[in-house]
Amino acid sequence: MEGHGHGDEELGIPGHAGKSEPSKRFQRFLAEAGCSFEAEGDTTRLVLGGSIVEVKDEPGGGVVVEASIPLPTSSTELEAEREGCLKALELLTSLGKEPTYLVDASLPGYPVLRGKVEFKSLEEAYNALYEAVLERGCK
Repeated sequence: MEGHGHGDEELGIPGHAGKSEPSKRFQRFLAEAGCSFEAEGDTTRLVLGGSIVEVKDEPGGGVVVEASIPLPTSSTELEAEREGCLKALELLTSLGKEPTYLVDASLPGYPVLRGKVEFKSLEEAYNALYEAVLERGCK
């Protein structure tokens, strides 16, 4: 499900790649940069180890860039997740707006830090994440 298409090939999940021009452009950029990602409609998930940074519509309106970062419960998990966690936080804090954070402990033994940055439009969110990935990379 990683989007590594070229040219006019559809990126992401067959039949589900970006529908809007901002999402299509961003998915092409990620593919050309060799980033690991998944695309479903106008949602794009940048996969950074066990962490994910995604652009998506918020229920009730608006668009967010959201980082989902598994919180380690052991030193072994910390070692395994360190790079993806740091990269996700680096991208989230490079979007030009202050993120909000919430710890999701709904799954016992699998806490996840969720960080969000809200945007007015899909284009604004994709442009901000594009600039962050261009400057900071995706690996």
